[in-house]
Amino acid sequence: MKRFLAFAALVSLVLIAGCAPFGTDETKCYVTGYIYTDADQTIPAEGIMVMSRGDSLNTFDQSTYTDANGMFMIQVEIYPSPGEEGTGYSLPEFAKIGLEAWYQGASYVYADVQGDPFNIQLGDTLTVWPVDLETEWF
Repeated sequence: MKRFLAFAALVSLVLIAGCAPFGTDETKCYVTGYIYTDADQTIPAEGIMVMSRGDSLNTFDQSTYTDANGMFMIQVEIYPSPGEEGTGYSLPEFAKIGLEAWYQGASYVYADVQGDPFNIQLGDTLTVWPVDLETEWF
């Protein structure tokens, strides 16, 4: 009987340790898109900084740069927040983020975290519309 209890305790410990939800795909979402230099959107813009703006509660600011194809991808980590009345932590189902791109003093705002943010479900990828440096930046 003692062997069975010890075995059951060991199996339970392994299962609990193997189920760490934080830092897995279920606690992240992704944002991807393309930026071009021309209005016809045929010439990729390399080296443009793209930043996700977090709500400072469950998400935080992160940035990346476009690659040689004008593509960017940001991995947004979602963090748990304290539960009601100090009862543990809860992980939201959606991430609330803003998204901006910056290049030589000009910017493009896809979504404003304070005004009209993107709400992305955990584990999903949001593909934003392509933009160009000629006509859409201020």
